[in-house]
Parts: sequence; structure tokens; C-alpha cells
Amino acid sequence: MLAKKSAAALAAALFLTSLLLSLPGCSRPEDRIGTSQADASAPSKTTSAVESAAESSAGGTAGEQTAMTMTTTPAAPTTTAATVTPTTTAPTAAPTTAAPVRVEGITLSTYAVSLTVGQSKMPIVTMTPENAADKGEIWTSSDTGVAAVSSLGNITGIAAGSCTVTVTSHDNPAVSAVVEVTVTRSVRDEQDRQAREIAQQIADSIGPGTDLERVGQAAQIVSGYYQRGIHKESGDNYYRPYGVFIAGESSCAGTTRALGLVLECMGYSWEHVNENQWAHQWCRLTMDGQTGWADGQIGLAYYGDHPWV
Repeated sequence: MLAKKSAAALAAALFLTSLLLSLPGCSRPEDRIGTSQADASAPSKTTSAVESAAESSAGGTAGEQTAMTMTTTPAAPTTTAATVTPTTTAPTAAPTTAAPVRVEGITLSTYAVSLTVGQSKMPIVTMTPENAADKGEIWTSSDTGVAAVSSLGNITGIAAGSCTVTVTSHDNPAVSAVVEVTVTRSVRDEQDRQAREIAQQIADSIGPGTDLERVGQAAQIVSGYYQRGIHKESGDNYYRPYGVFIAGESSCAGTTRALGLVLECMGYSWEHVNENQWAHQWCRLTMDGQTGWADGQIGLAYYGDHPWV
């Protein structure tokens, strides 16, 4: 580096000297001569310039060396920029809620129910799995005229017959269970049915005639049933047609209702006199256009008021 600068300074000095020597004179000859003589004893400017240039070059070189030595500063430390790779933070997933457990099966304590009219029963329902979220029940009857069912599964007999009652999962309608239901008449209903059959047979046996004649025949037949049984004023049958026709135990209350059932089968409307009282009881009705009475206990019928009024 220093050698290059010295060479450049020397070249510049030589170029300057050459330029000065080539310039044409601007003064008179005598001036040039005088100048030459005057300057003969002194070194020429050209020489001085050249020497000065040389010295300057040499001196400059030494100075520059000194200057370079003094001004050289350590190279600034290089900093290598760290490559930063951008990091992407995955978004935090929202907490997930587990799906509710659904009903998969239904079992019942019984799959067949027998009822009498008016009777009720409720099967016990178990839904699986045990941790099912919704264990609601939906109950339906295939024939509400035979058996009705409540929202809680209470099955009630309405009339004799058969039907099915189904319980379905509220959560999963594909899951259900079926109960076979059979409804029969209650003991009392069956007894009443049997008594009505006998009353209809009596009515069918009555021949033609006036109202009084026909009603009188019916009263005599009912009285015959009473006389074949025993008089009774307590228990479950004495006041019912069943007690007169089948059980063989009755009172005037029973014979009045038994005769009234026969009259209904014959097409007559009637009134129960002294019903539910501790007094003699009989039937009041219209016969042949007149108000009259019929007594199933004594087997008589006639127009007007009963003689025991």
C-alpha cells in the first residue's frame, strides 16, 4: 500500500516538471536571461520541485508508515446475525365436552300383565347403560279402550280384551320394550254379567199380554228365586241381582233390583222406591198408561200405589 502511494507521488512530480519545461516563455528574452543568471547560483525550481517531490515522496512514505502504524485500528469485530426462525404457536384447542351417553337398552320387571277392569299395575323399567344421560320414558297403548297407561307407566284395565303397551326411550326412540296386556272383568263385573244373562232369559220367557200381565209374570219369577234362597240383610250379595239369581241370598233391596233388571230387558223404565233405606222397597213404573207398582219379593204387580205405602 505504501509503495503504491510513493510511486504515485513520484509520477506526479515528474509530470509537473515536464509540464513546466514545456510551457512557452511569457517574458522578454532579457528577462529570461536575467532570471537564469540570477538563479544560476540557486537550484532551479524544476530541480527543487523534482527533489521536493522525491523527498515528499520519500518523506510521505515514511510519514505514511508512521501514520499507518499509529492510526491502524483493530478491525471491528464482525457480528454474525443469528438466523431467527419464526416460531408458530399452535392455538390452544378449546376444551372438548364429551358426548352424553345414550340409552342402549330397556328391560322390564314383567312383559305380561293381567288385569281386571279398573285394576292397575306398573312394570318396573330399567334403562342401560346405568350412566345414560336421559332416561325419560314414553308410554303408549295400542288400544286405550282396553287398557290405558299413564306417563309413568301405570297400566289400568278399562274393558275386557287384549292389547299391548309400549315404553320407548325418550333419548333413543329406536330402543323400546313391549308389555302384553290382558284385561278381564272383575269378580263383581263378572257376577253382574251373569245376573244380567239370567234377567235377559227371564225377559225372553215372558209371553204376550198387557203390561200389567207381563210385569206380573216377571214379578212372580223373581219372587220364586227369592223364595228358593235365604233372606239376608248383610254381606256383599243380598242387595244385588247376583244375590237373588245366583248366590241365593237377598232382601227386598235385592229383589227390587233383580226385578228392575228384568224390566229393563223387557223395555220398561222403572223407579226404585225407598232405595238405600231401612224400609220395604219395590219398583214403580207405568203400565198400560197408568202408574203402578211391581214387587219382586212378594211376586205381585198392580196399578196405583203399593199397599204398603
